[in-house]
This record gives sequence, structure tokens and C-alpha cells, in this order.
Amino acid sequence: EFFMLNLGLVYLHDDSDKKRAFIEDVFHRRLSAVENYPVKDITELVGSNPVLNWNEDARQIRRTKRITIWGKENLSNLCSGDIHYVINLVASMVNAAGGEAQLRQSEAMPKVSASLQDKCIREEAGEFLRNLKGSCEHGDKLVAIASAFGVVANSYLRHRNSTNERGEPPWQACRIEPHQALSLSASSQKLYDELLRYSVFIEDDRGKSRRGKTVPRLCLRRFLIPYFNLTFSGRDSIPLEPEDIELLLTAPDQFEDKFRRRGPDEPRGGELPFG
Repeated sequence: EFFMLNLGLVYLHDDSDKKRAFIEDVFHRRLSAVENYPVKDITELVGSNPVLNWNEDARQIRRTKRITIWGKENLSNLCSGDIHYVINLVASMVNAAGGEAQLRQSEAMPKVSASLQDKCIREEAGEFLRNLKGSCEHGDKLVAIASAFGVVANSYLRHRNSTNERGEPPWQACRIEPHQALSLSASSQKLYDELLRYSVFIEDDRGKSRRGKTVPRLCLRRFLIPYFNLTFSGRDSIPLEPEDIELLLTAPDQFEDKFRRRGPDEPRGGELPFG
């Protein structure tokens, strides 16, 4: 059902031109269906920002703590297969810009400014986390887990470089890569299942353990990435032992304290020299 309704990892979890074309087509059909609507395609509404450079974005986050997320390409980047989220997000942007009447009067291109798009993107992610707190028995814990991971991943971006990449760009991770297959306690497994159920994280079965066995990666839901001041780069990960994933699930504050980097030369607790 997930694959049929949301298209899931098979189609919309990549960064392909096919994915972007699909999203453009969705909006073209919707906008064209309304007679005399002042906007006919998504490019006119949110603009195009095709020159995306994750390494430069990460360097800017290091300098200024945030970047501006805008344009149809980033609408695609925000989507984890949940096309309904992107539709609702664009509706929020239009409302924030003054609605149909204001779009009709505006001569700007794009109709919704880059700064307003960025504001709506971050606010919608924050609203998702606030709603999550009251959506299930362990909502507060799920938010704490996501926040702890976000803080750790942002600290990697600010204080660690990818030494095996040309130019040693900032380390950009929005997923967890388990070193081994997980064997969680019953309470942790319940939290893990709820993280997946509410799509805070999304499993990707393309991970490999140290012994070459398939293990599920945990990818942060993509529209939460700007909220935690990360980039959409898929190059890096936060590699963790099973006991550290258990720690994240049971005691996110302790996980954050153990793994958050506080400076460029400070290795995290238990880090391997080649990690």
C-alpha cells in the first residue's frame, strides 16, 4: 500500500530527473485544472534553482548556520515519496503569499519569494514534529530521537570533513548506517517501529554491514533535513554500532552528548581512526 499510494523508495526516494518531472507534472495538472488560475506551472509559482551544490551549501551552513531552500528542484529534494506533503506545502506557500488574489496581482518571478518558501518549508517541518508529540503514545520520545540525531548530524557537518573527497568538503549525513544487523530490546524495537510508522525515518535496505551483509539504513525524512540545518547530500552517513542505536532509542540525550562534535579536532566517543 505504501508503494502504491506514496511511490516510496522505488521511485521518489532518489534525486533523478524522472522524479522532478513527475512532481512538475502533478502540479501542472492541478494548476491547469482551475479555470483562469493566475499560475499555470510550478516554475512560475516557486521558480527554478537548478545550480544546486551540496558542498557549498554545507560550507555556507558552517559560515551562517543556515541556507535558503527554494525552487522546484528543492520541492523534489524535500519529497521522500510523500507527494501529498509537497502539495500541502505549496498550498501553504500560496496562502502565506496572500492567496490567489495576490498571485494575480503580482508581477514577481517567482510568485512566491525564495525567503517565504524557505520560511514555509521550515515551519511545516516544525509543525510535523509538534503534531507528532501528540499523535501516539511515545510521540515526545520520537521527537527527542529525531532531534538528537539532527543535532549530531549538524555537528558532523560543522566540525568534520570528508577526507576521502576532493577538497575535503564538510561531512553531510542525513542517515544512520548500522555496522551490524540490529537486535533491539523489546522497548527499543517498539520505538523503532513507531519511527518507521510515522515516517520520521525511512528504511533503505541498501546498507551493508562490516561483514557485507544487508542491513537497513535509517534515512531521515527528507522534509526534516532543512529543519536540522543539513543538506540533501546522500554521500555520507552516521555509522553506528547496534548498542549506539539502542542508546539513541532509549536515551536520546545521552546519545547526543556522546556523539555530538564540539570542535573540528574532537573525535566522538569510540570513533574508529578510519571512520
